[in-house]
Amino acid sequence: MRHLLGHLGVFSALFAAHIVAAMANASVAFHVVAVAVSVQVVLFGPLGAATSPRLSLNQRRRRHRQYTLIGFPLALGLAWAYGNMAWAAGPLVGVMGAWMVAHAAMDLQFARRTRAG
Repeated sequence: MRHLLGHLGVFSALFAAHIVAAMANASVAFHVVAVAVSVQVVLFGPLGAATSPRLSLNQRRRRHRQYTLIGFPLALGLAWAYGNMAWAAGPLVGVMGAWMVAHAAMDLQFARRTRAG
């Protein structure tokens, strides 16, 4: 649970920094933080597994799947934000597509390693 709270804490800090940068009209800082938020959200499950090297392969796969479920609403929110706080097909397909590819690729990697080892 502490690990998950750490990941959500990073997300919260980045989200707050993006709001502060927007309020300060700090365009470069806003864009840098927006990229960081986007990467963290799209890779929420894979990052959860990758930052757990001490866990067994099966435990890391389980963590990835749990974090995938938690990352889903974050990805939907990111798509909504990229659509200028409205639902738009392009951002929805782009963000959710990237999110699905990243999470499916990580799960496939776990499946291959489980069968091989």
